[in-house]
Amino acid sequence: MQWDELDQQPCSVARTLSVIGDRWTLLILRDCFMKVRRFDDFHARLGIGRPILADRLQKLVDNFVLTKMAYQTNPLRYEYRLTQKGLDLHPVVMAIVHWGDVHMAGKKGRPLTDFRLLVQPAAADAIVDLCFTETSTLGLRVPGSSPSARRVENRIAGSDANPYLAIAASLVVGLWGIENAMTPTEAMAGNAYHEGHGLPRTMLAALELMDGSALARSLLGERFVTAFTSVKVLEHENFQSEIGAWERRYLVPQA
Repeated sequence: MQWDELDQQPCSVARTLSVIGDRWTLLILRDCFMKVRRFDDFHARLGIGRPILADRLQKLVDNFVLTKMAYQTNPLRYEYRLTQKGLDLHPVVMAIVHWGDVHMAGKKGRPLTDFRLLVQPAAADAIVDLCFTETSTLGLRVPGSSPSARRVENRIAGSDANPYLAIAASLVVGLWGIENAMTPTEAMAGNAYHEGHGLPRTMLAALELMDGSALARSLLGERFVTAFTSVKVLEHENFQSEIGAWERRYLVPQA
């Protein structure tokens, strides 16, 4: 089997690898979900040769994973944005992140996943309506299926979430919704990123909502909510005290 023949194999894994199997391509996709869009920004972040970067970006465009959109006319310059086909790769990228967090963390532990990734259009987490839909751009959805395969997909929790807490929260709010006869919203078609943003935009805003939520305290317990929000506020303060990549890239050269 030759590398350039993978797309002709009767195997979905092989066909997928023919598009995203290259190591630089996966890192480009990672950055796309972190809202990197312009060629020079990809080049600065990845440090790869410009011809290689141009080749990988063009391949993703040719396979309709990315689309080119002009952001400047004189001279003409383009940025690269994820298509629906590209957005559907988000669970794949997050699965790789989770595997790396578990098996490649090292002595210093896993890298800190930034809450700022939870914004449009970086991930499906931004829209939290629950409805019957085939679009993958919703945080909660009931995809079309037979009764025996009916399920609710929770796409809100990222790879940095404690899986036990994420599952517990899903179960407890699901039970509360059943007991209180909650009904899904109207079915949605198309790209949900064009709709309003349903989640807090910052970590502190999210913690404030959780701390003040009578429902959260009723379902999860007073002691848990108080302890959890207090610890996360402290973690956020420590995070804010660190100099990040953005400061190094943009502010340090100005010093």
